[in-house]
Amino acid sequence: MLVTNGCSFVWGDELEGFEDGNHTELTFTHQLAEKLGIEYRNVSSCGNCNHKIFRDTIYELQRNHEVTHLVIIWSAWQRDEIAESHPPFYEENMKIQRSQCMSQVSPARLHYTHKELRDVLDPFYDVVDIERNGIMHTLTYMHAMKILCEAKGIKLIQGGFHERMWVNYLDIFTKKMNKGKNWGAFNKYIKERMESLPDHHRVGLGKYTDMFTLARTKYSIKPFGHPDENTHAEFAHLLDHIFRTTKW
Repeated sequence: MLVTNGCSFVWGDELEGFEDGNHTELTFTHQLAEKLGIEYRNVSSCGNCNHKIFRDTIYELQRNHEVTHLVIIWSAWQRDEIAESHPPFYEENMKIQRSQCMSQVSPARLHYTHKELRDVLDPFYDVVDIERNGIMHTLTYMHAMKILCEAKGIKLIQGGFHERMWVNYLDIFTKKMNKGKNWGAFNKYIKERMESLPDHHRVGLGKYTDMFTLARTKYSIKPFGHPDENTHAEFAHLLDHIFRTTKW
């Protein structure tokens, strides 16, 4: 069985029929499973931060012992989540994704949160290097998934969903980002962690391509920033190629 996880790019937001959930056959998950000749489960959801992606993947692997292939397309480094209890219909009114009472938040989406939370997070993001936080945590998740899948005999492909993830990572090492600051130990550690991952664990992170770049350069991007149907089809072809040519 193939399992995929990620954010809206993996779920297939804005694909034809997405409003009614009738888009699944257009997702790269469905098309990849057909190429591999196996069943699949897509456990992604829109707005996911990488904490949730990791948690949901672990949960799926704990309860599903039929998994042979796994694809994780990690989301933006900056995304985070916060435990909150809210009245019914909060999610619909605020237009924010929540699951397990965890609100998915990011600096770019503070306008979707309630005022009290926004007033706290806005100055917090001004002080804390949220990108470095996310890179450190996500690289740890990536290595954990690598070790786990190797132990369980699961073929794992992972990478980033958007070209800006790789740009954000490279920016960490620029003189502008490091001038007068003691980031040496951090930079050395994450560079070693990233470069020690094999190519098929770095799709869109310096290796192969990400879905957004593929859509931008060859096909089209939907009005709200998601890859089109042709992108999903070609991405499925790319992942199938990786699965079939990698020496596991």
